[in-house]
Amino acid sequence: MKILHVTTHFNPFVGGLENLVLQLAIQQAKEHEVSILTLKYDQTLPNYELISGVKIFRVPCFVLLKNQYAWPKFGFSKEIQKINPDVLFTHTRFFATSFFAGRTIKNTLPKSLWIHTEHGMSHVPAQNIFIKFSAWCIDQTLGRWIFKKAQKIVVLSHEGKIFIEKLGALPSKIVIIHNGVKLPKTITPIPQKNKILFFGRMIREKGILEVLEVAKKCGNWTFELCGSGNLDFSQLPKNVIFSGEISPDKISEKIQKADLILLPSYAEGSCLAVLESAAQGRAILATPVGQNKQILSPDFIVPIKNTEKIIEKLCILENNWKTLEQEGQKNQKQIKKDFNFESMIQAYKKTLSS
Repeated sequence: MKILHVTTHFNPFVGGLENLVLQLAIQQAKEHEVSILTLKYDQTLPNYELISGVKIFRVPCFVLLKNQYAWPKFGFSKEIQKINPDVLFTHTRFFATSFFAGRTIKNTLPKSLWIHTEHGMSHVPAQNIFIKFSAWCIDQTLGRWIFKKAQKIVVLSHEGKIFIEKLGALPSKIVIIHNGVKLPKTITPIPQKNKILFFGRMIREKGILEVLEVAKKCGNWTFELCGSGNLDFSQLPKNVIFSGEISPDKISEKIQKADLILLPSYAEGSCLAVLESAAQGRAILATPVGQNKQILSPDFIVPIKNTEKIIEKLCILENNWKTLEQEGQKNQKQIKKDFNFESMIQAYKKTLSS
């Protein structure tokens, strides 16, 4: 069977969606011929490469919104026709690649199965009103079309199912598959140094400004920030370390050196940073977005954009090693039960065969 995944961004771009697609494709490549078609948003990237048995094709595109969005150029559909997949996987409704790939399948390869994975659970919470309104318009047009035309739709949670049903998706087409991560063989004890880790894209929507505000008022904690973005980090509080972008295979080391993970995002589908941190047995202080309430204890959930509540929690958790250890152990048990990598792969296999 020939499987094609279509994404807007991909390796070396570091993101939860991109990492999930790569790991899923590598597993599928053990039994099928798997390709990934993505956009060449950086001219230094190769047009073709092979990663763990997965063929990666990059095609020309227009780069928009300061590298945050990309639009395929002419010829994108022809590349899909050349690959001629038996199964097409598209990812996230608001990317133009999902629409154009789906349209190509419907118009020229009608025998192919189209499975769309929706990674979001809400409308885009952009701070820029124009971007927010534009994203809403895309949801009401391209998003609705994708949910109507795809034969199967994978969502990451029950909340995701409710969201896409409001955009016209038929319940009979929807399959819930939780994101999954691999569990480490051993758990490293917390270092007991009052160290906090934030990792992810350095954009407002991830809550990075709240993290910096909290750091100014919590001098007994050390904060390490890992990720890329266009914010100015030239003047940071003395207790903040900015480590820049970290490759996925190195992030586990950063997690192990932290006592607590702080992720005050405004919105998430399934936050891979939460899953990875929980798998490492770490306590996580996060907002009630995505699947966080399903994984974390109520005492470790803080309101969105509420720095006072975060500060209050950190005062309680300072030097409270027993509570942090217990919460981390509980988090890992939850990952093993509902968000493990093997269960996710088996669920996708079942979706292919049913």
